[in-house]
Amino acid sequence: MPYSALEIDSLTHSYGNRRILSNVYFNCKIGDITGVLGRNGSGKSTLLKIIFGTVTPEFKHLRINNEIIDKPFQKGNLVAYLPENSFLPANISLNKIIDLFIKDQRIKNEIKQDTLINKYLTKKPMELSSGESRYFEILLIVNHPAGIILLDEPFSGIEPLLKEHIIQLIESKKDKKCFMIADHDYRNILKLCNRLILLTDQNCIEINEPSELKERGYLPERYV
Repeated sequence: MPYSALEIDSLTHSYGNRRILSNVYFNCKIGDITGVLGRNGSGKSTLLKIIFGTVTPEFKHLRINNEIIDKPFQKGNLVAYLPENSFLPANISLNKIIDLFIKDQRIKNEIKQDTLINKYLTKKPMELSSGESRYFEILLIVNHPAGIILLDEPFSGIEPLLKEHIIQLIESKKDKKCFMIADHDYRNILKLCNRLILLTDQNCIEINEPSELKERGYLPERYV
């Protein structure tokens, strides 16, 4: 397994006349669970989409396993991406979605045996609660064969019990994958992630202690 799974350098991107990211550098290796924090408009979702390849920046130098890759989503099983909005077809059963989305029979069986999902296999996503549907999406993406997993707002609109299951699910896969997780739920990001980056003032800043988030004005002073 390669030490360095992902490296992006000199990333620069603007929307119109507004610069979002400027000369950003970031790397992620197998075993990393990296939390991407930042205020609205700081570029969290944009960063994930650029890495996935569906947003083209002004400039980037992206390497995966030391190979320069322009649009990773076109290269098979390199990167899997959970968008902020639901991607599930509304009128197909969960059982059928699993069969369509996952090729490996062992992983199919593992997903279908998930204790939160197996009772809903004959149901359609539209028949689930928003939290259950989101958990199912995360379950599919995390079990994708890609070694790099990008998750945009996985904790948004999720009840506390499901958040705990999401944390356990990601932790169970970290030895074989690297994760990047962008979310406003900083408490669960701090609980789950072994690396943190803060997007602020167009830059990507490595955070070593939660106190640094306070010092940079991201966390409230009352945070313990």
